[in-house]
Amino acid sequence: MFRILSYPANIGAALLLGIVFSLMDLSYFYKSPDIFYIILLSTICLVYIFISFFFKRDVYVDNGNDGSSWKMFVLISVAGFAIEFSIGGMPILVGRENAVTLPVFHVIFYSFIIMAVLLASVYGRKRDVALSLTYAIIMSALMLSRQMMIVSFIIVVIAIASKTRFNKKNKLYLIVSFVAVVVIFGILGNLRQQLSGDYVNDYIYRVGGANADGMRIGDTMYWLWLYIASPVYNLIQNLDSYYQYGDSCNMSIAYGSCEGSYIMSVIVPDTVSKYFSEPFEIDMVMKHLNAGTAFSASARILGFAGILIQIVFQLMLYIVGILLTTKRNRRAFVVYFSVLSFFMIFDNLFVKGEFFFVLLMIIASGKEFSLGRKIIAAK
Repeated sequence: MFRILSYPANIGAALLLGIVFSLMDLSYFYKSPDIFYIILLSTICLVYIFISFFFKRDVYVDNGNDGSSWKMFVLISVAGFAIEFSIGGMPILVGRENAVTLPVFHVIFYSFIIMAVLLASVYGRKRDVALSLTYAIIMSALMLSRQMMIVSFIIVVIAIASKTRFNKKNKLYLIVSFVAVVVIFGILGNLRQQLSGDYVNDYIYRVGGANADGMRIGDTMYWLWLYIASPVYNLIQNLDSYYQYGDSCNMSIAYGSCEGSYIMSVIVPDTVSKYFSEPFEIDMVMKHLNAGTAFSASARILGFAGILIQIVFQLMLYIVGILLTTKRNRRAFVVYFSVLSFFMIFDNLFVKGEFFFVLLMIIASGKEFSLGRKIIAAK
């Protein structure tokens, strides 16, 4: 179970699921992908799955870690968001569009919540995992952040898989938990739209252009299908735009930037790249359905070659991370890297400031442990 949930196999599995979903005719907005692009994307899936067979999965477990360090991150984030809510308002009360966040500090406090769930899940007891996840879910509701909720849930799942073999009972718990998260995901989605003032009955069906078959699966499952399938449709659109138009804009769709810097758009974290260039906008089949997997920007700028470069760069980043971490915190790195990889079906979280900062904290924590041991040894 851990192999399929962890990097790099999870990218191939998630993208393969997205391809399958894109072949389901559930929306008037989309048409079945061309066989040429299905072959290209399937090749990416096979590359990731092939690479996974060369990865060692028995990650060192630090039994000397009491798993209590997550509480510090919770306390700091509680204090931080209490200040932010008092100044800018709580999104669940005033609406996400009307809430004001604190620049830089919001990213840090958000990162601390993710770090708390990660440390509790990897090193803590069951009680620690339950408490940290509950806290993250509460905060995601207060901030109307479905992203935080689903990322925290996947952290817990992959962390548990890294140290536990899934039997039938565990698999049942996983399925029940996943269904619960999907339901909450849909509820938060509807609540966000209600607070923004643009909610109507059958909202998700209208937004997704649901046809008769789409409406039959229910709104919660349609949320899930739309969130997984629409990024794949957009990825295919960006590949098609590149090969059909190059750096020129495809005027027949909701086109984006059309051209841009590969390094600034795909490699460099957005907290840095925003000072050097405008955010790169991908092409979209429908303007309001703007997710495009982690590969859409690289596909629009350099085509399939851009995707291959991104795959190689990601592999290099993983290797560097393994080299920079210690045995004590390597499990946290592997789990977290796998979580970010899992979400490449939706977006490139590696360049999002709040998630990249967690990577830096993991690496820094390993250096801190090493320095502390050297000081103790010297004494």
